[in-house]
Amino acid sequence: MEKHQLERLIESYLLEKNFSSATVKSYKIVFKYYIIYLKENYIEYAKTSDIIQYRESRRSLGYSTHYIYVHMSALKGLYRYLRINQKSLNLPTQYDYDIMVPIKNERIKASIKKPILTLDQARHIILHTKNTRKYIWHYRDHAIIYLMMTSGLRRIEIVHAKREDYQIVDEQWLLYINKKGRKSDEEFVKISKGAGIALNDYLNKRKDDHPYLFISHRSVSNKGHLSRTFFYDMFPRVLKDCGLDGLGITPHCLRHSAATFNLLRGGSIEATKSLMRH
Repeated sequence: MEKHQLERLIESYLLEKNFSSATVKSYKIVFKYYIIYLKENYIEYAKTSDIIQYRESRRSLGYSTHYIYVHMSALKGLYRYLRINQKSLNLPTQYDYDIMVPIKNERIKASIKKPILTLDQARHIILHTKNTRKYIWHYRDHAIIYLMMTSGLRRIEIVHAKREDYQIVDEQWLLYINKKGRKSDEEFVKISKGAGIALNDYLNKRKDDHPYLFISHRSVSNKGHLSRTFFYDMFPRVLKDCGLDGLGITPHCLRHSAATFNLLRGGSIEATKSLMRH
């Protein structure tokens, strides 16, 4: 099969639905891997059993429940669209039945205390914190959240990061990891273009010689790093401003989300483990 007939229908589905650009991007990745699976197994018209086998093939590769949930949700929407429009689009009768109906999607257990942001939620937080910057601490908070959401940095790594740890190497922005005052010359994270711009915007507004990358801007601030309670004050305030409070989102969710987004962009399990420094 050189070109699967579903590819044309997927294009129509994505064009017709009023999805955000972030959702379209993630769904395109989902459908890309699904089409590859169909071609490799010479499946022209998938059955429910094929969907189950595809789901299990994803699971056997080590993908998370959330990642599989996104895949199944995308396929549910596609096959529902094909069933509803089977006659109007003059599709084969095989699409008259929604093969996804028997598939029960695996939801994230309510007991999990650290949910993962959707692409839309992540984009909303980034844009809102950027567009509402007024005071220097707004620039700081935007840069911190952008960094954590794209590089998977932990809170403790943000707190202990120093200006000297932030460097440009071969035209790539890097942040060397500083753990409790000790910097590793081998462990670092690559800073995305957007996060780098946010960080530079913040640093350019700083008029001090404070050694730490992020500092408190209260009048009682000293030369030390941010306090351990900093995130307990900053993060809920940002979520409330974004209209996302009450959803159980914590700072550590940003790290989990960074891993999921990397997988959704097509990153391998190995590359994602490297990103998370596991």
